[in-house]
Amino acid sequence: MHMRSIDSRTRAARVSGLLLRLVAGEVYDPKLFSIVVDFFKALTVLPEELHDASEMLAVLRMLAMLGLDAGEIPDESSTFEMPC
Repeated sequence: MHMRSIDSRTRAARVSGLLLRLVAGEVYDPKLFSIVVDFFKALTVLPEELHDASEMLAVLRMLAMLGLDAGEIPDESSTFEMPC
């Protein structure tokens, strides 16, 4: 997985930094890992106009997983994909 654009790397760094601030110490959580990996993959395959939405979705999913957001999240079971 290779993020070529500076914008993609900046988004990945922002989401990673937020996760590091929210998770205290070392936490083993495969679901959090899956969210981040799927987001990183999305940044490599989705068109740039969908990167903003992917970043927001990744953050919302992380917040929900950590119990910090009780709002509804669009289709939690799906991966980051282009809309049909």
